[in-house]
Amino acid sequence: MPKRGVKNSFFSHFGKYLASMKIGFTSETIYPANYLSESILVVVRVAIMAALYRISLGYLDASEVGNLNVAEIVWILMITESVRYSVFSVARPIQDAIQNGDFAYQIARPYFYPLFLLTQSFGQSIPFLAVNLSVGIAACFFFVGPFHFSLLGLGLGLISLFFGYLLDSVIYLIIGLSAFWFENNWPLWWIYGRAKFILGGAMIPLAVFPPLLKKVAELLPFSQTYYSAALLIVKYDQASFGRFFLIQLFWISTFGLIATIMFRKGLKHVAANGG
Repeated sequence: MPKRGVKNSFFSHFGKYLASMKIGFTSETIYPANYLSESILVVVRVAIMAALYRISLGYLDASEVGNLNVAEIVWILMITESVRYSVFSVARPIQDAIQNGDFAYQIARPYFYPLFLLTQSFGQSIPFLAVNLSVGIAACFFFVGPFHFSLLGLGLGLISLFFGYLLDSVIYLIIGLSAFWFENNWPLWWIYGRAKFILGGAMIPLAVFPPLLKKVAELLPFSQTYYSAALLIVKYDQASFGRFFLIQLFWISTFGLIATIMFRKGLKHVAANGG
């Protein structure tokens, strides 16, 4: 089987990846009720978080916790949660392809299969991201008001968000590829999902963690998917961007290497078994 480098495959089949993204986008815009109904949950989550943290800080007789006020906490959690629930995972399609025998046909096509799935999932995510973030922004303005906006923080936060998406996708790629060795890889899905929820800043901002736990959580990949980007957007700090960026690059490189090894072993498995 001929080997294709990721770089060469990307540039030589760029049009195919754009088409994949367009297909993913179009497939999710056919039924707008899917993401419009999910946006209701965004409003509910924002309302609950606003009430919860107002009561909590009122009980502590404090205006801030972890150098964040109620509005900043709710904005951070809204961005983290909205993105987390909007992004389509690449794990399910690659897992299904492995288990139903379609993987051999997919890798024989004239593109790099993981990149094809990545661009398709990105296209699928766009409508959900647009609606959930728009509704979330409106809900935050209504329940807690605005935060101190920084254009530089927004720009760097969006860069961090892109790399967080890559990190999340690479981890899900590993989970999907684990289907070569595990008939049921649901425990991996569950562990990763719970880790992102607890240590990824989706339930409680890391800023309110005890100092040692906060430092450990920031070094782990879970908080570097979407929480770090949300924190930069809401509470911009130049030093934090540099630190988060280096941590993201480390984990993307580490998990990218693991995914590459697993993918190559999977190709050998397919070749040895004839599909």
